[in-house]
Amino acid sequence: MSSRLHTGFEALVRWQVGGKAVDPPELISIAEEAGLINDLGDIVIDKSLATLAAFKREHLSPGSMAFNVVAAQLQAPDFAERLYGLIDRHGLQPHDIEIEVTENVILDRSAGDFSRVLCTLREAGVSISLDDFGTGYASLTHLKQFPINFLKIDRSFVSGIPDDKGDEIIVRTIISLAHSLGLKAIAEGVETLDQYTQLSNFGCDFVQGFLLARPMNERETRKYLTSANGPDALVRFWNRTGEAGR
Repeated sequence: MSSRLHTGFEALVRWQVGGKAVDPPELISIAEEAGLINDLGDIVIDKSLATLAAFKREHLSPGSMAFNVVAAQLQAPDFAERLYGLIDRHGLQPHDIEIEVTENVILDRSAGDFSRVLCTLREAGVSISLDDFGTGYASLTHLKQFPINFLKIDRSFVSGIPDDKGDEIIVRTIISLAHSLGLKAIAEGVETLDQYTQLSNFGCDFVQGFLLARPMNERETRKYLTSANGPDALVRFWNRTGEAGR
């Protein structure tokens, strides 16, 4: 985390009804119940990859794009083929993509099938992240069986540091566990400079959160990348973090 440079994005899907945003977990639940989760997933991935490809053509160095994937998507027998097709359509490479799954996926009764799909993706160059780690019941055996590149520390633990010693212990332990397994650790929900500093001291590899940037549309993201990767990027970074950390 010493470089403090931008390395990638996470794609977010939002739905507004009557001017009010639907809670993301509720949106996913509705899409699954309606049998539309695969169609929704394809739309999100297609749009995000199109944007990523545009940024690359503009030499904005956007890094990778991460997507949240649920069990219903991995159950589709052609999921990997559809993903490869979208990657190819936009002139990208598998290493431009990161798939995020939660502990619920690796605990599912179809976990063996999911693992094979994810292994195929990883062998092709796609990165795999275990999201919200620490909030479920995944064991070391599960971590060993799944082709994971990154452990994402849940924001509920990050929000407690540096004041809550229990959260500090948990975060430090997850980072150590990730490194022991040859994985990288990503901290979610970083909002203050104190949190960032402590995570850096713990050896966390990557961070994401409002301290660095809030959710952005394509226009805002283009403006962010122009400053984030410019010659004065580090100065701009510290201006942002100092202000956000008050």
